[in-house]
Amino acid sequence: MGSTHTSMAARQPLDAYGVLLSHGPSTTSELGVTSIGTETRRDNPELGRLHLRARGMNSPKTVWYAEDRHDPRDVVRKYVDVNPGVLDRPHRAIVQLFGDHSDMLAWAWGEVADEYDVERLEHEHGETEHGGTCGLCGEDYEYTLPDHLEKDCEA
Repeated sequence: MGSTHTSMAARQPLDAYGVLLSHGPSTTSELGVTSIGTETRRDNPELGRLHLRARGMNSPKTVWYAEDRHDPRDVVRKYVDVNPGVLDRPHRAIVQLFGDHSDMLAWAWGEVADEYDVERLEHEHGETEHGGTCGLCGEDYEYTLPDHLEKDCEA
């Protein structure tokens, strides 16, 4: 009778959502499945799927998480860990990538960005600083042109 119970248990489908809840943000392979089915997603509306697409990101891995249970900072950390190529972009571009998915994940990236070696050239107001050469005075500037014109331009 014990062997029948074992064989019946072996035939039961893996509860990927249950594994996700106990394991934290995960890829499908870490959950022991090849995909998360439509039924599981329908039955668990808090199930989140983070799959960012951007030029230069070849075959990024999807990270699954439970929106009501997993800290968004851990979701972002997991995504970066399994998709390190995302760090090849400047900080602001990464904020935008996560922000295209949700404001919460953009916030989470801002919270954990210092844990990673990412180029962070930013204006004091949070704008990305690209630098360039001022057409009025001919000087190079490191920040935004409006900032240069306001503070440093001698024209």
